[in-house]
Amino acid sequence: MTAHNNRTYVIADAATITGWVVTPRTSHPGKGPLAEYLSVRRSRVLPEQHELVGGGHRQVPGLRRDEVAVLAGISTDYYTRLEQGRERHPSHKVTVGIGQALALKDEEVQHLLRLASLAEPEQRPVTPPHLAQTQHMLDSLHVPALLSSATDIVSSNKQADALFESLHPRDNLVHMVFGSPAAKDFFLDWDGMAVKAVNCLRMFVDHYVKMADLAERLTRESEDFSRLWADHTVGRNFGMSMPVRHPRVGEIRLTQQILNIPGAEDNVVLIFPPVDAPAAEAVAKLA
Repeated sequence: MTAHNNRTYVIADAATITGWVVTPRTSHPGKGPLAEYLSVRRSRVLPEQHELVGGGHRQVPGLRRDEVAVLAGISTDYYTRLEQGRERHPSHKVTVGIGQALALKDEEVQHLLRLASLAEPEQRPVTPPHLAQTQHMLDSLHVPALLSSATDIVSSNKQADALFESLHPRDNLVHMVFGSPAAKDFFLDWDGMAVKAVNCLRMFVDHYVKMADLAERLTRESEDFSRLWADHTVGRNFGMSMPVRHPRVGEIRLTQQILNIPGAEDNVVLIFPPVDAPAAEAVAKLA
């Protein structure tokens, strides 16, 4: 899932939402997230992916530090300092080179740049422009839909309100998946939903203090979240099947699709179309 602000699932006062500004996160305890991310991702790269000699008696999974350094065009000592947290701000060129050595995808390289403080966003409103028009669009749809900003829930239509009525809290999609006692019964593929939710939250944790605080809280409160968070995977691909079990109408087969909003970075519309006639009838009955 994905989204931003509002404590219920109903649209809040637009003036209040639009005036709220989040600030980028700028400090990290311990070795730092950059060092941790490099270490985890290095362990996943097979030597064969770079035509290096694998097998044998390698002492570590994945690449060795010296191999990453050679592939990135830097010294082993410098890369070691990065992974130990003694150096935290590599140049843009070095960071991109390390991303290539670790076989990162484009969105993962952007995450790496943020960890190196090379892609910090400016302060900006958490909601997209023209909120009223977006709400009108949601209300005009005949399927459940909501507006999400950096995983917070901003607003929704009546079909989405009814669909997720058994889940509390509903202020944030990740919080809803891991914090709602009913979530594992509601989402029939809860494991798949949980993985995608965590991967999405990681995209924003170094953008917004609020998202970093949420991740820290869920790490303490949820063993499932803590386990998935340690995987250090990044992504915002929410096109997926989403079968659910609603307490009023039973099982409903939906899909989850994402619509980007031009000019409103970090804000998306999530829609949940029924996949067949029985599901469409169930959604209509709920609303």
